[in-house]
Amino acid sequence: MPAKPATRLLVGSASRMAQTPQSRRRIQSGRRSRILLVEDEEDLRFALKARLTHQGFDVAVALDGVAARCSLLSCHYDAVVLDLGLPKSHGLDVLTDVGERKKLPPVIVLTGGDEHEQGLALTLGAALVMQKPCSFQALAAAIESLLAD
Repeated sequence: MPAKPATRLLVGSASRMAQTPQSRRRIQSGRRSRILLVEDEEDLRFALKARLTHQGFDVAVALDGVAARCSLLSCHYDAVVLDLGLPKSHGLDVLTDVGERKKLPPVIVLTGGDEHEQGLALTLGAALVMQKPCSFQALAAAIESLLAD
């Protein structure tokens, strides 16, 4: 079965991935920003986790909306990468529920959804919405930018 387009853009060998100056400083300092990655597609989740870890992030994973909600309510994260089309609870419901209970960390929404859904995500507290498929470089740059603020 051929790989899905989003996965092809993000998969790469860790040994071939170039680290950015920011990621080298983060690794050397011992301060690893905690990222919650919420993605139900296995290949994409695996690729993103590997690449974000290589860039010096401490990556936790949630496979569905219920797990994402529990993780966000019980743990501290510096940023969140959130898919909207999740099993058990839609990503927009996660943003709404968690946002009503506590201050959300910066959230980057990854979606293949329409403009209305993207607008709702921003209204509910997402810092940025990125259309799937997107390049890993664009995602990493967006995370670095949000963490620098």
